[in-house]
Amino acid sequence: MSSISQQKIHSLYIKELKCLKDVDISFEDKALTAILGPNGHGKSTILHALACCYQPIDENITENKRFSDFFLPNTDAKWQGSELTLTHSYRKGQEEHNSQPTVYKKSDRWTIYARISRRHVYYLGIDKYIPIIESETKTTKVEYTTTTLSDDLTKTLLNKASDIFNKQYSAYNNHHDSRRDKTYIGVESNGTRYSALSMSAGEQKVFLLLETIFKQENKKRL
Repeated sequence: MSSISQQKIHSLYIKELKCLKDVDISFEDKALTAILGPNGHGKSTILHALACCYQPIDENITENKRFSDFFLPNTDAKWQGSELTLTHSYRKGQEEHNSQPTVYKKSDRWTIYARISRRHVYYLGIDKYIPIIESETKTTKVEYTTTTLSDDLTKTLLNKASDIFNKQYSAYNNHHDSRRDKTYIGVESNGTRYSALSMSAGEQKVFLLLETIFKQENKKRL
């Protein structure tokens, strides 16, 4: 498969999807886009649609969101007539594809997935942000061994987190519970070492987000 690079999303047009009709969103000249609005006005729908517009570049990657993951057919909603258009540019090998429209729609079934473009996409849903301690409610004791990480990615995470929280993080650790084969992240700050089990919900979320972003920065840019 030819290498894919220089990818850019120009716009997303939603003809019809759940509560959204005739919505055109531009991403031109924006490094970051925030989606704001009252409950029930389609913020999650937009994010779900974007998460499904690509398939992974690496076929071994297990995270591959499909429209049926977010728009599951049910008794009251079959999502027939749903349609959206992604306008994007990319280079595939030596071929340049500028402002290429890709249409996704459902009549009987959704767009054939083999025809969807490839790009690394990571969707961090609410389930990823549930405090880890809340998933350990049936555990009476956790014992782990600690490995301190010291690669370039770790240094970047510590610097960024220190800036965000206005506190000095001196170490980033892996805590592995061999009895249950579970691994938690951990940090050290001002001489105190603790795992994600003792982190605040916000602290845990920031480290997850930073790790997801900067792991990709360390890879070859696509």
